[in-house]
Amino acid sequence: MSICPTACADFEMVDVKAAACKIEYRKVNIRCLAFYKCDVKLPQPLTPSALEALVTAGAIVFSNELVNVTVADPTYEERKLSDSRPAEQEIVERQITFEDRIKVETTGAGANLFLDYDFWQDKLEHRSQLNYAFVMNNGDVVAPVDDYGVGLPATFQMHRNFENLSRGGAIEIKAGTLTFQGDPLSMKYKPIINLNEVASLAGKW
Repeated sequence: MSICPTACADFEMVDVKAAACKIEYRKVNIRCLAFYKCDVKLPQPLTPSALEALVTAGAIVFSNELVNVTVADPTYEERKLSDSRPAEQEIVERQITFEDRIKVETTGAGANLFLDYDFWQDKLEHRSQLNYAFVMNNGDVVAPVDDYGVGLPATFQMHRNFENLSRGGAIEIKAGTLTFQGDPLSMKYKPIINLNEVASLAGKW
């Protein structure tokens, strides 16, 4: 049994039992990524007008819809604090992989047939100056941060590949990897805003 002075137990536990009898679940997934500059500290709370200002200033941008988003199990390290207790386990890393299969082209003056390439190359070149957030399929934005409110550190890589089709031919894939220092999907990171609350973004993300 752990040593537990009375003062250490002076808290109220959260009760999960709800009054409703219906059992429900959240049917959500990561739809796309949001990138914002490292000098941007997202305001708390993040209001629709504040987010709109960041988007208008180009301080935050969103990727295409993603496919095959895979969240790896966390990597743990043990911290031994006492010979009388088991070692504490701390999540030190978690990796997320994804694919972008959507091409983006512009036409007319200054046409760009590979705007999607430019988007991802830009993120690669500035990866040490970026923070990352997730946009869920319902519009919720989840922005993992460290203990100081700064974007959770991560490394980012992207490469181009191809997937063979079963009846011949192939399609192009832009495959990415985000490796976070810590757990970007920790339950302490609740959605900070829903993009549908922002008039200029509703239905466009």
